[in-house]
Amino acid sequence: MFKKILFLCILCLLWACGPAQKDEDDFSSSVSTMETSQESSNETTDEIRNTTTLDLSSLAILATENIDQLVEIETLYALEGWVVFLDFSPDGTILASSGDDGKFRLFDLTNGTEFMAFQHRDQGAGIAFNPSGERLATGATDKVVRVWNAHTGEQIFALEGHAWGVLDVDFSPDGAIIASSSRDDSVRIWDANTGQEILVLHGHTGDIYDIAFHPDGSLLASGSLDQSVRVWDPVSGDLLHSFEGNEDDVMALAFNPDGTVLATCGGGFMAKDDSVRIWDVGSWELTSVLTGYSGAVVSCVFSNDGSLLFTRSTKGEFWIWDVKTDQILYTSDSLESVTPAIALDPEGRLLALGDENGNIHLFGVPEE
Repeated sequence: MFKKILFLCILCLLWACGPAQKDEDDFSSSVSTMETSQESSNETTDEIRNTTTLDLSSLAILATENIDQLVEIETLYALEGWVVFLDFSPDGTILASSGDDGKFRLFDLTNGTEFMAFQHRDQGAGIAFNPSGERLATGATDKVVRVWNAHTGEQIFALEGHAWGVLDVDFSPDGAIIASSSRDDSVRIWDANTGQEILVLHGHTGDIYDIAFHPDGSLLASGSLDQSVRVWDPVSGDLLHSFEGNEDDVMALAFNPDGTVLATCGGGFMAKDDSVRIWDVGSWELTSVLTGYSGAVVSCVFSNDGSLLFTRSTKGEFWIWDVKTDQILYTSDSLESVTPAIALDPEGRLLALGDENGNIHLFGVPEE
């Protein structure tokens, strides 16, 4: 009932105002395959799980010269509720989604069907494949980071330590460590092979909405409700740099593929700074400010060549920027969705956006 209210931030709405946490007896940490979960599915199960075959090879790599031809090519039906975050497997054949129903679903993109689901006790948040695609890390408001075998669905680890809900998770580029951020104002670093906690990074004074590893793994950036961005050494835990990312909550951040710039996205209830800021990595000087949004900017992702920046806001604005010229190349508010869910496949051909009605919209540019 809160979804129509302009809220302080998208994640506070999702996790602070959601349904109460379920009892432990109601929780199953095992996977549900489509065969075992069939009986509990809604009446549209057969329709949902038999979508059109996707031919990814027929799509062009998204770039400045063709982005004006972007069209929706398919819709996947994930759940009855919000699609919160999305991530592609490294080989681009699987799309993972997190939902406010506590389920993390896997879709086979060769045929567009859901084939596996993982369950947390409460609302889903961050989701990330490891570099090999063999493991999937998930975070939720149950305060736990869970690591799963992405092929069998077996739970490998349940990483406990956060005092409040987990908001984001990410694997380092080499897959050796897992980082998680939380509403407890901390970032935690875990050994991906043993599940042991290695470091706890303190310094933020508000919920940490997003974290991102530098492409070479040498840096970890975190953005927070305290309006700051902190840059850490993920091995030593040293704070390397701290700056005011935006004049409002820092909702999301992303390094470009070559690691030369960092994008930070901001906004909040007071709407003081609904913008994206671009920073030079190294000098940490502000190089661009992308403005014009009517709501908080809650997610961003770069194209594979770094020339485009895809963004979403709480007012349903889906904008694509030319990073070099700071010009908007594509705008749409057709989804009318305030969720941050957005992901680009590894080849840079397929863009996925989730909505608050349980749909995942797949966009691309058909090859001529």
